[in-house]
Amino acid sequence: MQQKPEQANPVFPFMLPWTNGPIFATPPVALQAQAWKTMLTCEAEMFNFLTHRCERSAKLFSEIQAAEQVQDAFQAVSDFMQEAATDYASEMGKLAALTTSSGPNPAKGPRKNGGGS
Repeated sequence: MQQKPEQANPVFPFMLPWTNGPIFATPPVALQAQAWKTMLTCEAEMFNFLTHRCERSAKLFSEIQAAEQVQDAFQAVSDFMQEAATDYASEMGKLAALTTSSGPNPAKGPRKNGGGS
């Protein structure tokens, strides 16, 4: 009689058949999972930002085309550049906040056990 090979639990696919619990409970795996989560969150944020900037670029060309005078076209470009600089600075702040808020902060040094400061 042949034995069936062990299969992962279909309800909890992240549980391996030879473990007694979820593999994400181990510290190295949890750290990797947090790193991946942070990376994917940053990617989603960057894609949203690029979508916004591309839409704004398309709008700029419409504004230039609709300009009745040269000054209007230059004003549209000037406004676009100022908005772009502000948006990029804001986005860098968001990405910095996302990456520094996830996981331990090595700049703070190791934590001391015992709750003292």
